[in-house]
Amino acid sequence: MKVTRRTIATIILGTGLAFSTFSCKDQNDPITDLGGDKGNLIDNGGNTDGDDSDDSQIDNNIALAEDEVLVDGQVRKVDYWIETSDTYVKASDKPEWNKPGVVLAFRAGTGPRPRLTLIGFKGSASEPIVITNKDKVEIAGTDAGQHALKFIDAQHVRVLGNGNPKHYYGIHISESGSSGFSFDGKSTDFEVAYTHIENTGFAGILAKTDDAQGWTMTNVRLHHNHIHHVHGEGMYIGQTKVDKAHDIVGLKVYNNLIHDTGWDLFQVANVTGDIEVYNNTMINGGTSGVPMQNQGFQIGDWSTGKYYNNIIADTHSRFLFIKGGHSIELYNNYFSGSGKDVEGAFLKTEARVDRGAMLEIRDNFFRDYEGVLFKSMIASHGVLIKDNKFSPRGDAKVIEYSGGNPNMHTLEGNETVELPKIELDGNYRIKSGSYYHGMEMGYEVE
Repeated sequence: MKVTRRTIATIILGTGLAFSTFSCKDQNDPITDLGGDKGNLIDNGGNTDGDDSDDSQIDNNIALAEDEVLVDGQVRKVDYWIETSDTYVKASDKPEWNKPGVVLAFRAGTGPRPRLTLIGFKGSASEPIVITNKDKVEIAGTDAGQHALKFIDAQHVRVLGNGNPKHYYGIHISESGSSGFSFDGKSTDFEVAYTHIENTGFAGILAKTDDAQGWTMTNVRLHHNHIHHVHGEGMYIGQTKVDKAHDIVGLKVYNNLIHDTGWDLFQVANVTGDIEVYNNTMINGGTSGVPMQNQGFQIGDWSTGKYYNNIIADTHSRFLFIKGGHSIELYNNYFSGSGKDVEGAFLKTEARVDRGAMLEIRDNFFRDYEGVLFKSMIASHGVLIKDNKFSPRGDAKVIEYSGGNPNMHTLEGNETVELPKIELDGNYRIKSGSYYHGMEMGYEVE
């Protein structure tokens, strides 16, 4: 059973949305890295009804009964409906919901439903609890400081917005007083996919439990989400306090589209094993201009992992910030458009460090930065910068050591060349026939 993809038909890259507490870049200016006016990136196949689907690409052969949804392409019966009156639900209040393999679906109303907090819901590794949509559901959690969808002490829970093939992003958080999704209270083993998140007071997706050192969050999957115009980070994963934070093991973040964020586009910290972040497109971060919160792609304290095939463009400060501490591989990514009077990438190690670690930065594209590309404070483990292509704004140094040890750094095979801007089509994929086409970078590579 095949569910085909659609053409994005939502407002993209700040064309006309207004905000009261933070501002994006001038909404009439062209985006630095996309080779044209932002309006040219919207290609919705003539669909102007505000839905996120292109009817011409829907598989109309799929027929669902009133109480059926799709889960992983298989027809499943809805066991229980989440009503609009359900806003704060403990597992002990609805024990019938809290069983392995249960399928819960939002009951769509005539307008946005209020925010929802779920406490203590736990499936199993083989039979997780599934929360999905039958019709498109809009969630507007307008209460100040409150998350739109909050999970406390959850385990083996999947939130999937593709329960109906008519809606690619069938769960739409249109407003939130704080984050769109929040997973805390030692929530672990969860998935968020096929959701659309915008207009949040803080992050798009927030995944951490504060001050839980000694505990480990495991098996997190965040994919196929569209996050934009959020006041905080697009994704904020892991606590940044080294001495109090829990570890995260088994994190996969892929095929997400993130743009127009008030703070960093993407941030992880204390991700310590089995980490992959790949094929994401992230554009226009740090629009609020808050110092140290206005960067592109941040790999925080005591982190490891593979970070590849990502597009990170147009940030108001550094497009890359790495603290690390463990071995990190960063390859086949596109970084472009860092802010003025700041280095393109900052490399640092905190006190907690594996002295046998290696930071590998190889086969990437770095363009549209000024002054210096890498500013390094790393003195306690190896750094390999190899086979990258550089294209600065004017004259710029490749690396500057700001307390870093040059003897710990190896630079080889790098080239300074004239790199073109990346060109994306209306689906935010690299245009066919353009310079970067076929390099497997970005959101939803065919």
